[in-house]
Amino acid sequence: FRPRYQVLPTRPAAPAPAPHAGTDMQSDAQQHAALATYARFWCLHQLAPFADQAFALAGAMDHRMIDESCQTGPGACLRAHFDYDWLVRLPLALACLLFPGRRLLLLAHLVNVVGWADRMPAVWDYMCWCALMEAPFVLAAATSSSMAETARKFLPAMRAQLVVLYFSAAFWKLTSSWYDGHYSCSTVLMSELLSGLEPLFPPLATLSGLMLHAAPALVAGIEFAVPALLLLQPRHGVLLALVFHQTINLMPATYAGGFSIAMCARQIIFLPAAAAGASATLRRGVGFAPRAVGATALVAVTTGVMVAIHGSLDAHGGIFLALALFYFLSIAAPAGGGGGGASGAYGHLRLEEQPHAVAKMATFVALVAVPPAALPAATLPCCGLGVALLCLWAPRFPLRFALAHATDLTGAAAAAAA
Repeated sequence: FRPRYQVLPTRPAAPAPAPHAGTDMQSDAQQHAALATYARFWCLHQLAPFADQAFALAGAMDHRMIDESCQTGPGACLRAHFDYDWLVRLPLALACLLFPGRRLLLLAHLVNVVGWADRMPAVWDYMCWCALMEAPFVLAAATSSSMAETARKFLPAMRAQLVVLYFSAAFWKLTSSWYDGHYSCSTVLMSELLSGLEPLFPPLATLSGLMLHAAPALVAGIEFAVPALLLLQPRHGVLLALVFHQTINLMPATYAGGFSIAMCARQIIFLPAAAAGASATLRRGVGFAPRAVGATALVAVTTGVMVAIHGSLDAHGGIFLALALFYFLSIAAPAGGGGGGASGAYGHLRLEEQPHAVAKMATFVALVAVPPAALPAATLPCCGLGVALLCLWAPRFPLRFALAHATDLTGAAAAAAA
């Protein structure tokens, strides 16, 4: 007797496919290359004051000090006894530029942080920003075994940190003194900028009065717009940051090129796909001729304006413009096609972007930066609404971000910046 139905033995489930070794190796190589590009841009920033002094170029008023000056008292700084700038920092920067390796970069960043601490408190504000961003690199590199592992720890931490730093700078402008033209430095700086541009572009004279009255809201607005757009749409956030810092470079008297080049060199962290394939980025950007010509013409005109205002071009300004051209070319080429694959700003490491990011950024800025000037009584509710909307639009809600990174380097770096 045979039963009508038989229970057949079940076939063992197929084992889950193992991760593809080639994909992991490719990802590691991209992370390594992205960090190496950041390192080279960082080195260019470090070399700028040495180049200015070596070639006797008059330039940025806020360059990193490389002399024996020590404001805490004669002989109180280590630099007064040992020239670590020319004997240690310069050789390390050159070595890292040519051979960006984890151990060498760890040492170079550590020396920079020690040098900053040695000169405290007589340092420029942006140097504190730099030290806050260099310390996480030291921790990431010291706890990693490769460039790729360092990149995975450090790059997200630095992105979060720089966004927080930009927001903090803008936040402290929401004061009655800032929005009062009698006290605000925004009107003074706007008049300085216009004094340099009006001889070159006379029609600007008709807008001078309006620009001076709008200066507090305008400056606060762009300082809020930069981190908001870096958060919502990093590619365009980089472009806006370059515009903001270039206006600083055009100041006839208070040319703070040290701050500008320090931030320009670090904007590459928001374009990791371009950083992972720097040479391919340049080839791809140049391959789209109309946009490449437009980007090059824009940088050339800006260079001419800087030379006309300052009478020369120092290393800080020259490096800034060269890096700006790289950024323009990396973003100018559209995604796909062109024989370059998805290089430029559109590769596999491209950061998440939110839909309608520019409109969302403009709404946030209008709610936060305009009411203190137009309707002071509505400042608090409007700012609260703007912050709430930005939290909803962000790639990750702040509370969820804080919980996800409560115990890692990204969370610690963002908290230190705040």
